[in-house]
Amino acid sequence: IHATISPKATISIYPNPNNGEAITLNITGMDGNIMISILDATGRLLQSTTGYSEGNLIKELEFAQTLSSGLYEVRVSNGRDQKVVRMMVGK
Repeated sequence: IHATISPKATISIYPNPNNGEAITLNITGMDGNIMISILDATGRLLQSTTGYSEGNLIKELEFAQTLSSGLYEVRVSNGRDQKVVRMMVGK
């Protein structure tokens, strides 16, 4: 199944920019089993986690390793829809 970009889904990251230790995601407009992936600027998967949503999911995510300063992608998918947002880490 090919995921499509979801026009109705929104993802908020707090704080953004952040210190690379943890974030809180607020995901709306996407339901079912949710996969959250954190990728670096080269597209390398750094961490992933899952959750379940009935339209709204608030997920706190602590990074396995503190992230270095830079730009990262947060990809959220439920298998049908996908949304990508950028996250900035600054020290």
